[in-house]
Amino acid sequence: MVSELLFLIMSLNHLREWIAPGYKKNKDGNWPTPHNLQEQFFLTIWDLPEFKTINKLCNGTKHFISNQQLTSTVYGVNFDDWDSFDDVQNFDNGPPQIFKVDGINVETVLLKVLEFYSKNWFEKSQ
Repeated sequence: MVSELLFLIMSLNHLREWIAPGYKKNKDGNWPTPHNLQEQFFLTIWDLPEFKTINKLCNGTKHFISNQQLTSTVYGVNFDDWDSFDDVQNFDNGPPQIFKVDGINVETVLLKVLEFYSKNWFEKSQ
């Protein structure tokens, strides 16, 4: 479960770079004026607070950077409902049920970013 979650976080973070490859900040640290829809989308998704959360989680994990986001895990799955013993790090707690960042379910954050990609890129690209 955790590895799939990290895969999703990293994929959603880097998808914008795959959409607009090579679009980088200038030497002065500012983004250049976008020249196409890909670069415009690259800038637009950055304004989404949930994307910034994904970005911080991705970079924090990838670069082992301590950030100020408060992450937590909720446990409480009944023993009979465990999908796998592989997800259990502490037998008393059982497998994770919910992962939170800054008090918000990570699933909610992921769905918001997925919806943004869908409505603002994939549906418009057809």
